Amino acid sequence: APSLYGALERTLSLTRRLDRTLPELPLGLPVERARNEGPLDYSERLYRFTKNTPEYTGRSAALLAEKHSPFLREALVCYIRRFHFEKYPIDMALRYLLALEHLPPESQQIDRVVHAFALRYSECNGEAVSFDEAYIIAFSLLILHTAIFNRHAHVFAPKSRADYVKVASASGTGHGVLECLYDNVVFTEFAYIREGDPLNHKSRALYDLITTGRVREMQSPRCAALDEAAPLAFT
Repeated sequence: APSLYGALERTLSLTRRLDRTLPELPLGLPVERARNEGPLDYSERLYRFTKNTPEYTGRSAALLAEKHSPFLREALVCYIRRFHFEKYPIDMALRYLLALEHLPPESQQIDRVVHAFALRYSECNGEAVSFDEAYIIAFSLLILHTAIFNRHAHVFAPKSRADYVKVASASGTGHGVLECLYDNVVFTEFAYIREGDPLNHKSRALYDLITTGRVREMQSPRCAALDEAAPLAFT
């Protein structure tokens, strides 16, 4: 457990250090920054581009996380603020995000997306969930999901419920909540879903729940019974 979370902390520390020290250069993205354009305006303009360009649809977050850049990091945070995670269990909020956005391919890029997601999740849920807790849990759920559903990924991660709870408890989250998060993640694979894409029955059902604001109905009955005192898994 210490090695897993030690690696996460080292990755986050390195990414932030590089982002602070590298100078701002031309972004080298499909949409360049206009003169004096702020992070919010740029993120909105990039989103409009990706929405109307099929090869980039669902890749706004991945593009914003592509390079070491303080400006892009701020723009990514602005972009993720488009999502509203109020009262969503953290695993369902993560499903929501990944149903509409592709993760980038590299670990430091993924870290930037998880950082922005955790910041937004903690903002949406007030003082109930800290950024650190949301960050560690979100990253642990992604690692768990990869270990369970991607047979070709070389990821050392616990696959059993007991082992996951043992590792993820480093976040300070209660064992009952972690068990529910585990059950929800292994129940069905995270799916990227956009209208026009071929969808299986489970994916279509999930997409319908997302577009109607009923993502929380994906929770298992056991998790749904948890009291709201466990905010990461509340209903």
